[in-house]
Amino acid sequence: MNIFKYATLNTLRVPTSRGNLSAEQLAQLPVEGSNNLRTIAINLATKLEQSAPSTLDFLDTSIEVDVETQAQFDLVKEIIKHKQSVSKAKSEEAAAKTHNAKIDKMIAAKQEQDMANLSVDELIKLKK
Repeated sequence: MNIFKYATLNTLRVPTSRGNLSAEQLAQLPVEGSNNLRTIAINLATKLEQSAPSTLDFLDTSIEVDVETQAQFDLVKEIIKHKQSVSKAKSEEAAAKTHNAKIDKMIAAKQEQDMANLSVDELIKLKK
């Protein structure tokens, strides 16, 4: 099941220094900085590691994974991935815009240079 659907249907809340937050509230937090998603994910991962047995026995069916903590971790991880992909797309778009502006400037300079090389008669013919 999609983690966002699971979070919505189960009213999943994630413990943070600001209290228990919903998926919508988590999406408003930055990945880095104060009250950030990275710290929340690290805290949840630590909690998961502490609840896991020291030796994992796949045949032992009595071992239970903390489903709620795992879902909280998965939710935060998905939000971080989304924010990183949006950030990457924005930086790539800005780089392309800068590159294209540079090319446009070079094209204009070449056009100016080409016009400067025209004869007087050719320039007169270009007038409107």
